[in-house]
Amino acid sequence: MAVTQRRNIAYGVDNPLQYLATIPIKSTRAPKSSERAQIGTLWVDTSTNTTYCLTSIVANVSTWTNLVGSGTGIFGAVEATAGNITADVGDIVATAGQVVANTNITAVTGDIIATAGDIIANTGDIEATGGDISAGGVIGAVGDILTTTGDIIADLGAITATAGNIVATAGNITATAGNLVAGGTVSAGTGINTTAGGFTATAGDITATAGDIVATAGDIVATAGALQAGTTVTAGTGITATTGDITATNGDVHIVLGDFIATAGKIQVATTVTAGTGITATTGDIEATAGDVVITAATKGVVLPGLLRVYTGAGAPSDSVPVGSLYLNTAAVAVDTRLYVAVDAAGTWTAIKTVA
Repeated sequence: MAVTQRRNIAYGVDNPLQYLATIPIKSTRAPKSSERAQIGTLWVDTSTNTTYCLTSIVANVSTWTNLVGSGTGIFGAVEATAGNITADVGDIVATAGQVVANTNITAVTGDIIATAGDIIANTGDIEATGGDISAGGVIGAVGDILTTTGDIIADLGAITATAGNIVATAGNITATAGNLVAGGTVSAGTGINTTAGGFTATAGDITATAGDIVATAGDIVATAGALQAGTTVTAGTGITATTGDITATNGDVHIVLGDFIATAGKIQVATTVTAGTGITATTGDIEATAGDVVITAATKGVVLPGLLRVYTGAGAPSDSVPVGSLYLNTAAVAVDTRLYVAVDAAGTWTAIKTVA
């Protein structure tokens, strides 16, 4: 049976008649659009512990808004100081502010977007199972930053998981103007990119399964794990894997201005290894499966145990190098001027005569 509630009027002392606040309607069902009451009236469905409010009546149609978990809002900021922010079937969007929770921020089937602000989970995770995680500023969590089918993007800030992982299972991880830092693993199904910062995985791996790993102006560092890319690894400064391998399955490893260091692992690439300064594998190998290890600087070469050097140059050598070092003369035509060995550390060399 439909409900129609009239406005309550009472006799007063100062006023003969005065209007009273509407009494909440209690029922064992949800309200219908045909139910009438004063705007602002509450309807309590005791069977589901749900409360509705009558917000409008237009063309004889009543709109009862569920006060728990439904409706759309536009805010300058969304902040949950002691709980989670969760959207089971939609997006979490802050157009001009921040999305902040002291615990978790979760969108089960949608996106988590702060167009011009930050996305921050102070003590928990940020997870968009079926969408993107995108911020105009910083993306930060003490736990994990995860998306199964979308991208993780910070346009103007850093992406930081202090004690957790940063994972885009089938998408990209991009920090346009900041750093990418994880206490655990950094993993993307396609590519990992930072334009003005670097990557750091303190206790895990940095992995781009089918794409590139690119730090245009910073370092790529895996303190306790491996560095693996399906194609190319590129850093503006240095690449370091302290306890794991550095691997580019189908591409190059390229450093513009810094060092290439694998403290306790291998350096493996399918094509070319290029470093602006040095390449070091402390306890492992340096392997170029189908390409070259290229040294372009003059007077530079390969340093062997005991600091013995093997290098090239045009003309006879005169450098002071350790005894036993070898020198190949690229300008030689005679059999006794092509190869030299250092006989002391003061710049004295002797020619090794070749057969032809």
